[in-house]
This record gives sequence, structure tokens and C-alpha cells, in this order.
Amino acid sequence: MAMAIRQVTFYRLRPLSRFFRVGDPFGGESVREFIPSDTLFAAMVALIAERGGPDAARAFVQPFAEPEPGGPPFLLTGVFPALVPTDGPALRFFPRPESWGLRMEAEARLRLRGLRWLSEGLFRLALENRAPQEADLHRLHEGHVGMLKEEWRALPQRLRRLLPEDRPLWEVERRPAVAVDRYGRGSALYRISAVRLPTDLPMGGWIAIAWNSGADGPAGSGRRWQEWAEEVLRELGEGGLGGLRSRGGGAFQIEPDPGGELPVGSGPAVVSLARYLPAPEELQAGALEGDPAAYTLVEVGGWMRTPGLGPDRPRRTVTLLEAGAVIRAGGRLPLGRVVDVRPPGAPHPSWRYGLAFPIPLDATAWEA
Repeated sequence: MAMAIRQVTFYRLRPLSRFFRVGDPFGGESVREFIPSDTLFAAMVALIAERGGPDAARAFVQPFAEPEPGGPPFLLTGVFPALVPTDGPALRFFPRPESWGLRMEAEARLRLRGLRWLSEGLFRLALENRAPQEADLHRLHEGHVGMLKEEWRALPQRLRRLLPEDRPLWEVERRPAVAVDRYGRGSALYRISAVRLPTDLPMGGWIAIAWNSGADGPAGSGRRWQEWAEEVLRELGEGGLGGLRSRGGGAFQIEPDPGGELPVGSGPAVVSLARYLPAPEELQAGALEGDPAAYTLVEVGGWMRTPGLGPDRPRRTVTLLEAGAVIRAGGRLPLGRVVDVRPPGAPHPSWRYGLAFPIPLDATAWEA
């Protein structure tokens, strides 16, 4: 039996600190302006293990790693950028579908050049593989973030004044830090990259969760799945997401956001708002072959920490499709899998989330 979506809930994240760091898991200094879905899921599992122990973490992960025929309890997106004013719904920005622009004239493709994040209005055009006129576009963040002029005009006037074209919505800064030699008691100054949000704009984030209609009953915690997941997300906000949590980074307040609607589900082709790890049968069915399939690959590794069992060890590296990937879904739901990436000899699993958050494309845009 295929998974059936009962409800999609949006959440807005109001930052309690103005900086966060989600960096290269292999130790590089590049940072991301969003928090990927697999990072968010891993943080949820780690918090559950810290609060409730291995049994609670196992109860949370098992329906994702070994799903019943009806699918996992829920699907989640990454944490994406948003404007979160105090007097209205969030203005969400979506990752650009990788197929947007295919089968378009060169002039139309040129208008889309450089756009990486799309307002909801632009995102819906992208689902139909249509390009706006240049006069209808309002570009932000040096042309990498786009919204429709009508969406910009609908914002409160005080917010429009803060959003002239090409206004940066975030910046990467190098924050000072000190390393202390525990033996010689010497110190060394170094700098670490982080994303900083402006103080004069209500920049924050958003996520969406699609709840499985077949998973309405109590979770392993004795609570219902939505209640359990929302409780974990609230606690994550208090402690922070990403690196630099010990310095106050990544803290946020999360609350339901009533605005908006997404047609989450399957179809001939979908765009995923989460990182995606194809299952073998999906690859055999041609999920990544032919029009309109398009994607960017990202290698994800990281480290596994087991308290009391020595130093951190590198987890197995997996290759995921980045959010925005377009998949030939063939009507399947759910798509993707959750895999164990523990190092050899590790005493417990370490799970990597790779379930797609699928939004159907307009099939008529790809008919020959």
C-alpha cells in the first residue's frame, strides 16, 4: 500500500541568535545558507537519544529505517530561508527545481540565470516549467533569490523599504575563536565561518512536515507522532542547530505557520524539497534517467560520537541528491530510504535520512 498524506504542516523559525553554522562535514570552511533534511533528522535523533536513551532513539528511527508498507510516519523538508515578519505569514523561499528552464527558449533561460532560491509564486511557475517576464521579477541577494513583483508589493511598506533589488539576505562571516592547549596552556586564535543574518530584517527559516495518514496512532513514546516530533523540534530550537551551539549559534523559536499550501504527493515526475537517496528499485525503474530528471549530487560523511568509547570516528560516506532534485517518480510514494552509515565496529547504528519530500511537476510541461 502506498503512503497517503493526511496533512502538511508549515513551521516558521524565528532566530534567537543571528548566526549559525552548517559546514562541510569533511572539515572544510564552506558553509550552507540552509540546514539540510538529513542534518535536521540526525539532530532530532541525537536529542531523543540524549533525553531518552538508545531505546527511545530506536523507537523513533525504526519506522523510517524499516518502514511498514504504508510508509514512514512523516516526511520533512530541510530548513530553508524565509522572511518571518511578526504581523503575517512567512514569505518562504524554495530551492530551485533543477529542471527549471529545460525545453525553454534561450531568452527565457537567460532570465532564470543565477536564481537559486524562489518565492512560492516563482516556485509554482517552476513546477509548470514557465519563466516570468523580467519586468515581473524582483531579485534579491545579488540576483540569487527571486520573487514576483506582486509578492513584493504585497509586503508591508516598511518591509519593502528594506528589500530593494539585490539586497543581501545573509552573509558569511569569519568569527574569531580560541584553541587552548590542554597541556602547555597556550592558546591560538583562529577563525571559523558562519552565516550571519541581518539585524534589520526578519530573516529566519521554515520547514514543512507531511504527516502519514496511516501513522495517526501513538509513537513509541506513547505520544502521537506529530506531538512527539513537534516537542523535539522545540527542544532543538532551545539548544540550537548546527555548529557553534556552545556559543549560542543556531537557536530559534518554532511555531506553526498557517499560510500556504503544498501539493505533496507523487506523480510522473516530482521535485524533492529534501535530500534524496534513491532505493535500488527506484534506480532500476529509471528514476534518474530521461526528461525531466535533473539533479546535483552531494557527498555526505561526518563523524559518529559514542560517549565513553573513544574518539569520534568517520561515518560511511553516502552520495545524496541535493534538495531541488527532479525525479521520475512513476507514482511511487514514499521515495528514497534511510540507511545505516556507522563506521566498522561501531556499537550502534548511525542513520542517514534520504527520503524525498515530493512535489509533483505539471506533467503537461514535459509532453513531447
